[in-house]
Amino acid sequence: MRTPGGRAGWVLLAAALAALGCRRCSPSGGRDGGADAAASPAMEDASVARRHSLALPGLLSLARRTDDGLELFVSPANAFSEGKVDLASGELSVVRPKPGAAEPIWEVAVALDPDELPPELSRWVGQRVVLYRGAQRACAGTVTRLTLWNMVGGSDVPPWGERAPSEADFRDAAREGAVLARVDPDERQHCGDVSWGRWEILPDPEIGQVPPEGDPLARRALEAFRALPEYARVQRDFEAAMADSVSTAATEQPDEAIGDDEEDGEEAGDSAIPASAAADAGTVRLAGGADPQPAAPDAGAAPAWDTVGGAAPKVQIFRHPQNGHALATVIAQTGGCSSPGGQLAVVFEVLPGAGGPRLVPHLLATDSYAGILAAVDADGDGELELIDDLSAFQHVGDQYWSTQEFPAPYVSGC
Repeated sequence: MRTPGGRAGWVLLAAALAALGCRRCSPSGGRDGGADAAASPAMEDASVARRHSLALPGLLSLARRTDDGLELFVSPANAFSEGKVDLASGELSVVRPKPGAAEPIWEVAVALDPDELPPELSRWVGQRVVLYRGAQRACAGTVTRLTLWNMVGGSDVPPWGERAPSEADFRDAAREGAVLARVDPDERQHCGDVSWGRWEILPDPEIGQVPPEGDPLARRALEAFRALPEYARVQRDFEAAMADSVSTAATEQPDEAIGDDEEDGEEAGDSAIPASAAADAGTVRLAGGADPQPAAPDAGAAPAWDTVGGAAPKVQIFRHPQNGHALATVIAQTGGCSSPGGQLAVVFEVLPGAGGPRLVPHLLATDSYAGILAAVDADGDGELELIDDLSAFQHVGDQYWSTQEFPAPYVSGC
């Protein structure tokens, strides 16, 4: 039977949070002071996010669908790295890379015995969970087993180097991964591609609402994004990379080609912008299909880095359904391999101001630039946690830090 939602459900959760001594969580909807003081994003130690992660198990877990079924993220495998659990006897499974793969990836998993696990892990087995697809409830099911799972390789050399890996190598690699919970969905339920989940016994979470297309806050967020010093830094790096690529191309041209350019009144290296990139520099397209709008002013000789190749920053807005607290995310990524570009992801906290809404920026420490899948107040503290296709993020200090992430090796694709 479901725990009651609304205020009654959060009262029960508040008691549990108090017992755990949670410093940030306030189920009444209040937020920690000091958020207004963040004038610009600043880097912090990522371990801070782990210390501030959601206090109760099952509040928010990344979810994914694989060929074998549905899985929820339970915890990092740091306890196993410290040798607290013997993995010598658990069933080992390995998915090896295809022969001749340019960036080979190994997928390893070790079955875990709940009787050998600490209580915070073993109590997952048998739990009823609800799975979501973005902001929509998808299905429900039961956790049937736990595994230790990891992926290694890609562009990086695997832990065992160039030699053929042994079973011990695979088990050691699993120790550096994550604990995942296998979920068997209820009969006649089609879950689809799920993105997150939580224990069914908990009250229903508040899910961030997306305003209608054309919300003026989207334009304000994009303007604020382009006014950040971090944006300017990426632009400078981009322009330097463009200049380097043009200089390199000029030195590789035959002497006859250089002479032809000079005869036409244009010296080689005068223009650092391909014609196609210059054409794209004039517009930026807001997420959601809005009409093209003028690009950032004073772009000068180089296009804005976030519009190269017809790209556009992805602007999303989420509002807490109870307190109205809004977040605006702006995520941009261009270039790659040998093509100059840049990347930057920012969460703007929307606060009241004398002349209208004030946007306070926080860096989003993401490895994915595909956009946010959902914003969820998982612990009832009045703040929205963010979820993308690789990680779950929580506001800690001046950043939104990843508190959960599926292991994923870097693959350049070049």
